[in-house]
Amino acid sequence: AGIKIAPFVVLLGVNAPSVLVEISCITNKAEEVKLDLPSYRKKITSYLEEGITTYLTQRHIQVVKGDNNDDKVRNGSS
Repeated sequence: AGIKIAPFVVLLGVNAPSVLVEISCITNKAEEVKLDLPSYRKKITSYLEEGITTYLTQRHIQVVKGDNNDDKVRNGSS
């Protein structure tokens, strides 16, 4: 648990802020049961959204909706 910094293979070559999120382990029966609950998955989603929003806010970056509903990232200082 916690923040780890390492050259994770799945993130190598990514030229943007990135994160590798490991939510749970389905080989653990108790975690498998929780992951089957929509309310638990919603809670996880909310925490991820909050963390990403906090990161972007701290970096003064805004996600702006484009004309075709495509999200664009814009530095808040521009």
